[in-house]
Amino acid sequence: MDANGYVRDKRRMSQGHLAIQPMIVPFDANNAVALMRSFNDETDRLIATWTTDGGQSWSETTPLELPNPSAPVAAVLLSSGALLMAFNDVPDRLNLAVSDDRGHTWTVVHTIEQGNGEVRYPAMAQLPDGDIVLSYSTGTKRGIKALVFNEKWALGL
Repeated sequence: MDANGYVRDKRRMSQGHLAIQPMIVPFDANNAVALMRSFNDETDRLIATWTTDGGQSWSETTPLELPNPSAPVAAVLLSSGALLMAFNDVPDRLNLAVSDDRGHTWTVVHTIEQGNGEVRYPAMAQLPDGDIVLSYSTGTKRGIKALVFNEKWALGL
């Protein structure tokens, strides 16, 4: 995208695999990770790909260790340098996981909600004061919940 937010180029990220809804987290001007849900009935894992040239090319897609029922994720690079991701491992459970190696490996640190119907479509951002806001849909998209928490709690410290 250019400085005005207009698309100036596009690249394929998933080499034709059934990976959809990328959540791109930039680390700097050249390096980023894209976390995607699988749209392949045979894969029940989150999928990732990385770029080192500002998105001009992407690595071969890699299934992560984390299970996922083809649900979208939200992720944010925290001020500490860790990645924080909200994801489903089953449709009625929303978890927070942390990565200290740019998304290659993850540790689940919190279960945000479980057993109350579907909880999906998370969105997350770190606010200027350092707090993190997480919102997500509940009850098959009939409601929305929002939480605010600090980075220390998010990292499980």
